[in-house]
Order: sequence, then structure tokens, then C-alpha cells
Amino acid sequence: MLKGLPDKELDGRLKFIWYVCACGVDSAFSYALYSKYVDIYELYEAEDYDMHDLKIPDDVLRKLYDKRLEDAFELFKKCVAMDIKFYSIEDKLYPQKLKKIKDPPLLLFFKGNFPDFDKTLCAGMVGTRNMSDYGKKTAEYLAGGIASCGVIVISGLAKGIDGTCQRAALNNGGFTVGVIGNSIDSIYPKENAALFNKVYKYGVVISEYWPGCATYKTSFPRRNRIIAGLSDFVVVVEAPDKSGALITASLAKRQGKLVCVPPMPLTKENAGTASLVRGGARMIMSVSDILEEYEVLLPHTIPPDLPLPSLLAAEKTEVGETKLQTRAEKEHAYNYLLDYLDEHGPVTLTQAAMDNARFSLKELMRVATELELDGYAVRLPGGLYDAVLGDKVPAARINENQT
Repeated sequence: MLKGLPDKELDGRLKFIWYVCACGVDSAFSYALYSKYVDIYELYEAEDYDMHDLKIPDDVLRKLYDKRLEDAFELFKKCVAMDIKFYSIEDKLYPQKLKKIKDPPLLLFFKGNFPDFDKTLCAGMVGTRNMSDYGKKTAEYLAGGIASCGVIVISGLAKGIDGTCQRAALNNGGFTVGVIGNSIDSIYPKENAALFNKVYKYGVVISEYWPGCATYKTSFPRRNRIIAGLSDFVVVVEAPDKSGALITASLAKRQGKLVCVPPMPLTKENAGTASLVRGGARMIMSVSDILEEYEVLLPHTIPPDLPLPSLLAAEKTEVGETKLQTRAEKEHAYNYLLDYLDEHGPVTLTQAAMDNARFSLKELMRVATELELDGYAVRLPGGLYDAVLGDKVPAARINENQT
């Protein structure tokens, strides 16, 4: 035994290390081959491997037929010396959530405090590395509020939105999980070293890549399946087109999970966020917009809502944004949205803003609230709005001389 680990359990873990190291980094077949056997013991004892429909390279087969476990034991001792632990897919503490995804990791290496993912509500929070000031404030607001309610915040410990969400979670007394796309014993990016150390202490860092394992650019997109798999819902805070955050959102959607986005300025930096809304993601205006349906699962009460950072400065004009200064201009926006909902609804406000460059998304959000209060529009699940049923309501009267 080593550090109290039973011989049989140690033997099983060594065989898993032997197997994943033999298959190599980001193997396309390791889980598929493993799933053909009852357990890792049967796979290890096999004298020939069922390679039906699997393209296993010859060098990998040579390693699989070499049953020596000395190298695996050396790696195990290295993990112990570095205070790095790991669970195999056969361990009781391996998250059941991950077993349900396509190609689950066979080993999860971690440093920190491994939570019970299956009994705790988890939020994946992702976004661009090149965040705007607005994106930063929105990430801090949402992640801080979500974490303060006892929800685990899961992200990738990357620059930009990911790291900002995880800092906000810690600063609000919450728990955060960093899922990295590099070896568990390395810190990337280096400028996030202080954040890594905080997460080691107050959360947990997870990787499927063992100490000393060389990783590649493809490893970072692969880790997104783990973020999506551990999460009960995913929030994409800010993302351009072709952002890695969209991969996480797509995986979450395939897994049948809720994908949320806050309102964002209609810029190329947010083209990806806008595409998610068009694809059915839920537009959220506050923390409770996300958590109200999970309230019975929360250890803490949802705090009273504050408006998103964008709305805190509603009366301040941003660069390139049209300000509704006059009553006439407000009524033009009111009539436009009323007519648009009547003709196209149910629809998102993002789409309404994209179809008329005169009015910004922020302006239409305020107008939508007025229409709701007046009884002329209704807000639906998924961030959709529609005109009220029945006869068309009268439009607001415009007097161009009024201000």
C-alpha cells in the first residue's frame, strides 16, 4: 500500500495510468476501446484487442501489449509527491455527470478540494479572452451573484472572461473549478499564477492530462466537453464569432442543458453571443433569471436583483450609442418594437435591434419593459418577446414638437 491506498485500488489506478499513457494525449479511440471491456482489469488482461471500427496505431498496440507497470508506478509516486490526486472513471467519486457525455475522460487529475458535482448545482461560465470593460463588469456581476447563492462556478482559468468569473466567485465567498487544457502540474497562462494558487486553496483545478504530459492546441477545445459535462447550465458572457466559448455552448446544448447569454452591444466582438441568441439561448437580465428555476436546489437564498452593469449606467451615453433624449424619439422606438413584435414575434430583442440599426439593444430593452408594463407585450422563456394576443394595440402618438 501507498499512503493508505488499498492494494487492489492502487493496482486499478496503475492500470488506468498505463492505459491512458499508452493511448497518448487526446486519443480518439481510448474510451471507445475501454468501453468494449467490463473494466480496466479485463482490458489489461486481454491478449488481443477488439479493434473493430477502431484505427489504433501500431506503436500504441505495442505499448498495450507491454504489460509492465513500472512507469505507471513512477508517475503515481510523482503525483503523490506533488499533492496531485486523481480519480478513474471506475471510482465512486468520479462525477456521474461526466459519465453521461460523449468520450468522457478516463482519468481526472486534480489539485485542491474535489466537490460532489452530482449533489451541487454547477454553472459553466465562459467567454472571450479579449473582453471589453462591459464584458468584465457583466462577468463579475453574474459570477459573483451566482457563486454567492452556493452554485459552483466552472471555467477554464484562461485570460479574460474565464479568469474574471473565477476571481469574482472567490471574492464572493464561492467555490470555483478550473478545468485546464494543459498538464495538471503546469500553469497557463503564467499571468494567472496568483489565481491558480487561490483556486488550489479555495477550489479545485482539474485536468485529464497527467504531470509532465505534453499538450497541444487541440487539447484546449477538448477540455470544453468537461466544462459542459460538469455544468448544469452554461453562461456565455461575451464571445466573438468562432470563439472557444461557443464550443462549450454547443456541447452543453447537445447535452440538453440550458445556455444563457446576457445582453451585449451589437459589435463584431459579440457576434458569437448574438448567434447563440438566434439559436435559442436564453437572454438573461439578472442572476435570478438563471437561478429561479433551480431555487429549491440552492443552499442560499437568491439575493434581491440589481440591474446588469449595462443598466446601472442607462442614462450615460456610450460611444456609438444613440441616446433616447426626446419623448418623440422614445415613441419612435416604442412604435417600432410594438410593430416588430406584432409582425415577427416571438423574437429576441437582439434580433429586433439587428433589423433596425437606429435603436440599440439597450434602448429596446427599456422599451420592452415599458411595453410589458403597459400590457402590450409579454416576455416568454428563452429571452423571447411577443405582442399580446388579440387586436393590435394602438401605437403611441408622436408629436414631433414635444421634448
